[in-house]
Amino acid sequence: MRKAYFTTHPNQTKKLGKIVAKKILKIKRKRKAQVLGLEGDLGGGKTTFLQGFAKGLGIKEKILSPTFILMRKFQIPSTQS
Repeated sequence: MRKAYFTTHPNQTKKLGKIVAKKILKIKRKRKAQVLGLEGDLGGGKTTFLQGFAKGLGIKEKILSPTFILMRKFQIPSTQS
């Protein structure tokens, strides 16, 4: 499934990331792993989105640019509901 969202300010982009993360946490999955992909131009807001997304998952680590990363694992706290 592919969806497009448009934001006009970094704070909106972070908030969108947080909202998406919380929705994903609510989905009942058959498997424990889930893969998401981001695509966009340099400076398009991917890192800003991921900062909000990580916050929505309860991740406290610093989020770096995903542009040249093939895979990065984060431990999601189990206390999320």
